[in-house]
Amino acid sequence: MRTAKSGWFLLIFLALAAHRVDAQQQRRVTGRLTASGSAEALPGASVRVVGTTLGTYTSDEGRFSLLVPDTDVQLNIRRIGYKGVMLSVPRAQGEVNTALDRDVLLLEGQVITGEATSVARRNAANDIATVSDVELTRAPTPTIENALAGKIAGASVSQNSGAPGGGIQVQLRGVTTINAAADPLYVIDGVIVSNDAIGSGANAITAAAAGGNASNQDNPV
Repeated sequence: MRTAKSGWFLLIFLALAAHRVDAQQQRRVTGRLTASGSAEALPGASVRVVGTTLGTYTSDEGRFSLLVPDTDVQLNIRRIGYKGVMLSVPRAQGEVNTALDRDVLLLEGQVITGEATSVARRNAANDIATVSDVELTRAPTPTIENALAGKIAGASVSQNSGAPGGGIQVQLRGVTTINAAADPLYVIDGVIVSNDAIGSGANAITAAAAGGNASNQDNPV
């Protein structure tokens, strides 16, 4: 009985010792990430060790510090709006400074699929339209919906009425399923925004619908 217990203690001790040796067989890699052609720091970039679960993000100054295996490793560095790079870091190298090129065609962009996941823009099965801030502010418009009119293929943007505060209707063409709605889903900073139309109550006051007249003076927003 004592021999069996001693054997178990020996196995546990060896396992802990092996784990400690593995933990010690690591090295630290530091570096700084900037935009190509300038010294602008790139915060929030993903730095991952290929083939492992090790990774981190760059700070506001574009710097990162990461524990990696004590061998030659490859770093996968990505940031939305820029082209990702794969860097080989030899065992003797402890500092990595690199620059990312802007992704003009947005091929490295990530598309949120609505399923708590994302997919690379180049692998998306649907067409993705992007409107930049320059296009939105090119001409003065009263609302963001007016600014989007004519800039997204398949989206019909129209104003319900000419009254001040009248709502804007956005319909997506190409919807073919029976129960699908043609209204867009608005997500702002990760929060789904209600797209309900809110009436002013003018119909109830003016009795516009009395006598079978279905005219709507509410100008819902």
